[in-house]
Amino acid sequence: MGEALADIAPEIDHVFQGEAESAFLAFLEDRAADEPINRVLPGLVNESLDDIPAPDYSDFFLQWTALVDEATTANGIKRSEIRLPYESSRGCWWGAKHHCTFCGLNANGMNHRTKSADKVEREIVAMSQAYDVNRILMVDNIMPHSYVSTLLPNLAAAEQKLEIFYEQKANLGRRRMLLLRDAGVTSIQPGIEALSTPLLKRMNKGTSLRVNLDCLRHARASGVSLAWNLLSDFPGDDQQNYEDMIEIIPLLHHLEPPGGLGGLSIDRFSPYHMTPEKYGISRIRPLPAYAEVFPNSTDPRLAYHFEGDYNSALRLSLDLKTRMETVIQDWLDAWQEGPPILFVFDLDDNRHLLVDTQRDSQMSQASSALRTLIYC
Repeated sequence: MGEALADIAPEIDHVFQGEAESAFLAFLEDRAADEPINRVLPGLVNESLDDIPAPDYSDFFLQWTALVDEATTANGIKRSEIRLPYESSRGCWWGAKHHCTFCGLNANGMNHRTKSADKVEREIVAMSQAYDVNRILMVDNIMPHSYVSTLLPNLAAAEQKLEIFYEQKANLGRRRMLLLRDAGVTSIQPGIEALSTPLLKRMNKGTSLRVNLDCLRHARASGVSLAWNLLSDFPGDDQQNYEDMIEIIPLLHHLEPPGGLGGLSIDRFSPYHMTPEKYGISRIRPLPAYAEVFPNSTDPRLAYHFEGDYNSALRLSLDLKTRMETVIQDWLDAWQEGPPILFVFDLDDNRHLLVDTQRDSQMSQASSALRTLIYC
């Protein structure tokens, strides 16, 4: 992609492809020594992320103070709502074993490289104190496994409390979710993607409907907010995959809804793009928007997002897609005025109060057997 951009844009002096921290330093040294430099420079993979310096956002906040007052930005966003991006790892430990079929991240390789827990804690706390911002946005593809026994307990015990966002695999048990919450990880993006075991198998996600429902339930019970989506239009899907979701979604209004329903994008470096014939995909081509962005070029090397021809039940049925969108919108609407409640309170050993506000607000006394509803 970098070479293609250089080919169509002579105005660009140099293009770095891949990880550029080390390559950029070498570039500066060569330039200072007046050495010849290639126009397109390959990145150098950093095996030791501890050697990478901490992010420096001082210029951003200098501009901030010059443009706005201490409380708000020009568009009304409070300073306290700013999230400081931070990267604690590169690659994906799950993708290194099982590449999700739609994932085009990690062009430099799936090998999962991590910063030491001490470095991460030290740097995010220092950033928070330096810029008076308490919210940290981890930009990793997935949180490192090792942090469960290192970084998270350290943050939970730390005097300064942060609000952290992290991407996660969806197979989080109750204890893991509570540990995340106690460490200040108040928001996560779990790779849920579907509420259908057959669809999840097609994606090579390594999860199931039960695992994903557990994730939604544990997050709600623990007070951890979720950012997730439902994906659709997968090669080889069938109508029953979506009919099953249409049936189950109305029963889940007490759990946090997805952002919406998103159609599949065939991304460069994903299995769908690299081996399309394996999935019955043909005529792969860049999305039409690239012709608008690059009107003088049809070079497919410029594109990251593609489309193709393949069989998909949802793509063939407008009625099925409309019904999927409707049940998801109903779920979102149920949360417009606040999260619905489904909870059981103990009154005594044999009596329990079931509170259910998913539809009309109602309360009833329930038998012991109904206590299991909280685990549904």
